[in-house]
Amino acid sequence: MAMGLAFVYWLARIGFDNPVGPPMKAAALALFMINVPYVLHRALARRGTTHPWPASYSFIWIVTATLVISLGRLVPLTGLNPFPFLAGAGGIAFLVALAGYWRSNSLLPTPSYAPLLRREQQRAADGATRWLRTRAKTWAGEAR
Repeated sequence: MAMGLAFVYWLARIGFDNPVGPPMKAAALALFMINVPYVLHRALARRGTTHPWPASYSFIWIVTATLVISLGRLVPLTGLNPFPFLAGAGGIAFLVALAGYWRSNSLLPTPSYAPLLRREQQRAADGATRWLRTRAKTWAGEAR
């Protein structure tokens, strides 16, 4: 979404002085803000942490936002710009989140899920058949 919004912003500026850099920087920072908390939350959840509140997505997002704000306030004082690090970390986190999505939410069922799906479909069909038989007997009894 961040990349799409940056692209729309860039398109809207066609005809003006329109460098690609500022929208791309905004998109890279947005990727950091969106994906780093998500990836950290998933990693902590997979590890089975015993502290649910500090491992929550909301808390990690607040810490990430505080980190970005603090680093931004330090730039004028130190002269060091942490943006390349944040952009790189955001891009890597985006790729990790995308890989996790592709691995767990594919459009086609993987072979390991196929028998489970067939079994569930068969159970549903058996239940529907039983229901129809019961109704047919009931209707036949009412018709007499």
